[in-house]
Amino acid sequence: MVEMLVAVAITFVIAAVAIVQLQPGLQNFRASSAEGQVKTALRQAREYAISQRRTVAISFTKDASGNAEINANDYNVAAGVQTLNTTPFLQVIIQPSVQFMLNNSLPDTPDKFGNSSALCFNGSAYAAGSVIEFQSDGTFTDGTGTPINGSIFLGILNYPNTERAVTVLGATGRIKGWSGADGLSWFEQ
Repeated sequence: MVEMLVAVAITFVIAAVAIVQLQPGLQNFRASSAEGQVKTALRQAREYAISQRRTVAISFTKDASGNAEINANDYNVAAGVQTLNTTPFLQVIIQPSVQFMLNNSLPDTPDKFGNSSALCFNGSAYAAGSVIEFQSDGTFTDGTGTPINGSIFLGILNYPNTERAVTVLGATGRIKGWSGADGLSWFEQ
């Protein structure tokens, strides 16, 4: 009986150590998954703009629970007037615990699109209500149709090796993912 209790106690100790050791790996997986969600949402919005020959507006917000969110809305055109649909055709809530955030210890991504904020377009911080769009030819533009480059930085607070970034090249709409998991530099995913 005593031997059985000792064996059970040793099993619990080993399980507790394993759970603690798996936490960083789990957080890295969540960060990579969130980066994939951002890339997929942007690619879907771009493909929709091209296939439907419509302009698609992109916005970055937080949902009611405080989770990071990406919305894509298209425009209605009536009597030559273009108005933004109020209901997004694409709404992606990013992995819980992952936020739009910038780790100042990492340099800008190799694309050098700016890192002044977690959401940086043409070197400037994204502000709620800013207009950024995919055009029907696939380009990524500001509200006037001028191509812009952008960087979206993600991570999990207090987990320094979970930094991820997504960059968008304005002239072509090319979307790339980056990992800063070593805490020193970026690697293309």
